[in-house]
Amino acid sequence: MSRISAYDVFSAYNEKDPIAASVLHKAIEMWGMASANIVSLLNPQKIIWGGGVFGPAGIFIDDIYKEACKWAQPLSIKQVEFVASHLAGNAGLIGAAFLAIKKHLYE
Repeated sequence: MSRISAYDVFSAYNEKDPIAASVLHKAIEMWGMASANIVSLLNPQKIIWGGGVFGPAGIFIDDIYKEACKWAQPLSIKQVEFVASHLAGNAGLIGAAFLAIKKHLYE
């Protein structure tokens, strides 16, 4: 049994593989719906996309926003910004370090 990673899907997409393109199109649809729900419920100013799995998908942020526009509360979606994280796969590690430092400083 072999496993396919996100890296494999993005590599295949870059080689114009139609199955990888279909998988990523579905992912864009799901990310758009999920972010539309977040926008409609919480009305954030910004959604930051990142992480180890999402990292290569940064090229799809505009497509995700367009998909979210189909589903989100119309006024709220026009006020939110979708951006790629500058932290890549290190966001969790940096967040944990920040919390440790914060706890140390305020105790």
